[in-house]
Amino acid sequence: MSRRNTQCRKELKSCKALALLAQVDVKPQQVMVEVQVLDVSPERLEELGLRWSWSPFQFFEAPPGTLLSAFGTSTRPAGLGSFSRLPWDVTSILSALITSKEAKLLAKPRVAVLDGDEANIFIGDTIRARIAQAGGLGQQTIEIVEFPVGIILLLRPRVNADGNITMRVHPVVSTVTAVDNNNVPQTSAREAETTVMIKDGETMVIGGLIREEHTKIMREVPLLSQLPIVGDLFRHRTTNKRKSEIMVFITPRIVHEGSGVQAPKSLDDIKKEKGK
Repeated sequence: MSRRNTQCRKELKSCKALALLAQVDVKPQQVMVEVQVLDVSPERLEELGLRWSWSPFQFFEAPPGTLLSAFGTSTRPAGLGSFSRLPWDVTSILSALITSKEAKLLAKPRVAVLDGDEANIFIGDTIRARIAQAGGLGQQTIEIVEFPVGIILLLRPRVNADGNITMRVHPVVSTVTAVDNNNVPQTSAREAETTVMIKDGETMVIGGLIREEHTKIMREVPLLSQLPIVGDLFRHRTTNKRKSEIMVFITPRIVHEGSGVQAPKSLDDIKKEKGK
């Protein structure tokens, strides 16, 4: 074998190795997930016809006092939620509802997640309660316990070869059901899981999360309402009930280099820009 043929074979193997490395060493894609949580009246939703293409899925309720639970015999059905894919742009409709005060924007988070990784979005409040525990020698110790209440979204997007996005969605909705004699809130959680395939930039909606608010209002006449015995005559108590539906709009977008969709900058990137 001539030296020239040997050199050509070495170069061919080197080219194959470089091509193989180029296939393996691919920068993972990122998906920007934008979430909007709205409080809308059910009557207005019926007028907009947003229920036309909705398909139900089963929610499961966790035992009281727990937030996250595993599916199994310990859970029980708690009504149906609704899921829909919206191929049209809902931005204008949502903006109109918010402007006319027919809907209330509760939160608008967004998160960038690598292809195939899981993102965790919490939308709600953390309630802190002081719990007294009996200690030795008749003493009590006070412990601060946190109870997250609201909506937790567990999202896992995966970019397909055709450019569509397969996303696993696991919503958990927790509420305070009661407060015991020790002033400790009792919470319950509803959760569901579904996998959907949507286009890049398409919006999916999770609905069917009904919320009822009871607001107590007391009007009183100063001074006279404080009089003993007859003070109640100068007080007026009313209770307002309001039913609304919580809707979660989820829009995943593939982050392309040079496009307008950009992932949030890291702390190191911000420091580098400030140092320039």
